[in-house]
Amino acid sequence: MNRYKKINHVVFFILIVILPSSCGFLPSPMPPINDALTQVNQAIENLDNNSASWQQILTDLKDQIDVTFKQDVTTIIDRAIMSTGEQANCLIDIRVQQIRKALLALRARITGEEPQLLNR
Repeated sequence: MNRYKKINHVVFFILIVILPSSCGFLPSPMPPINDALTQVNQAIENLDNNSASWQQILTDLKDQIDVTFKQDVTTIIDRAIMSTGEQANCLIDIRVQQIRKALLALRARITGEEPQLLNR
């Protein structure tokens, strides 16, 4: 009798918990990681190719990225703008490198990897 009770619990668990989530019946608890990763990678590439447009690149990323990471991009924008105001004579390349490092850190957060300290 106890054996059948255990089997019933296992079957119930599979039918109620595992199957609906694996079959797409329940929403996934993970944010759309692949989309966010693609968007951050594209922003990094755009920044490498056209550093003068860093504000537009970050604004576009903020508009496109999932709400889970939107605040991270907003923080990057705010810090970049603050540093622009504080150091008006600063070269844009230094600012762009700081933005690039922040985007690389965001990419590491999205993928769950450790952020790399890059000189580039």
